[in-house]
Amino acid sequence: MSDSVCAVVVTYNRKDLLIECLEALKKQTRPIQGIYLIDNASTDGTPELLLEKGYINELPPHNLKEPWEKEFEIKNLTDEAPIKIHYVRMHENTGGAGGFYEGVKRGYEKGYDWLWLMDDDCIVENNCLDEQLRYTNFNEISCPIKLSINNKADFAYKKLKINLNNYKTLVSNLPFNGMLINRSVIEKIGFPPKDFYIDRDDIYYSLKALHSGFKLYLITTAKLYHPEDTWKKIKFFFKEFVICNYGTGDKIYYKVRNSLFLWKEFGFKYTHIHKVLIREFISIFLENNQIRRLYLYFKGLRDGILNKKGKGIQ
Repeated sequence: MSDSVCAVVVTYNRKDLLIECLEALKKQTRPIQGIYLIDNASTDGTPELLLEKGYINELPPHNLKEPWEKEFEIKNLTDEAPIKIHYVRMHENTGGAGGFYEGVKRGYEKGYDWLWLMDDDCIVENNCLDEQLRYTNFNEISCPIKLSINNKADFAYKKLKINLNNYKTLVSNLPFNGMLINRSVIEKIGFPPKDFYIDRDDIYYSLKALHSGFKLYLITTAKLYHPEDTWKKIKFFFKEFVICNYGTGDKIYYKVRNSLFLWKEFGFKYTHIHKVLIREFISIFLENNQIRRLYLYFKGLRDGILNKKGKGIQ
């Protein structure tokens, strides 16, 4: 009997993108057996759309005081075998970090052999899981290569020296964008850090695996598509930088703070903390809301030094 695979999808207020993500999961040539869908207390009608599209057949109660979980069933589009939908409606927004903690913990406790982690705006190619399983051993963690959903020839890992003719490439960290992890790895390193709230939790988790003796790979024959509006290129003194499009700017706080947590645990070699802090500081003056961004930058520095975790901005 083949190993069981459960996708872990964390969503918050992106219902239309979520449906696209789920539709892609249904089309996998190597079918999945389950989806842990962690809804971080979305306010945009996510449960109602899931009900309309047939992913769930019951709405969660209102005014939850704790997470609510209900199991539903859909069919995959490859052989019409059942896919269990484990829908978890959180009572509050726990951030991406809290969502992945919840999904990995629950998926592991359900007994799935492999967990496949992704955000709600990821779209995996039909053979993505098949390719990852083909080249990923139980004591390894892998991710597909990430391509722009708007330009499918645009490779996201431009700074890495990767030969796309090789089917797998060894790397030092991985994102939660299609991360495939075996339960044997989870048994040793535990669950993702929920107290990061958002940002750098995936890097922390993959570095923890690396330092526990597990190898990390990009599988170049597996492809995942992702929106490109979360980052952009800018020029500063004739040098090109890639900076995150923060929107309101609050995310800079978590990136700075959580980067300090990484540095404290794993050191300069694996975190490049000086580069992160310099790049984020420069980005403040290339965007709007500069005063607030500057405040959040230094608040992130302070809280990182003081080990203040969780949701730091109320």
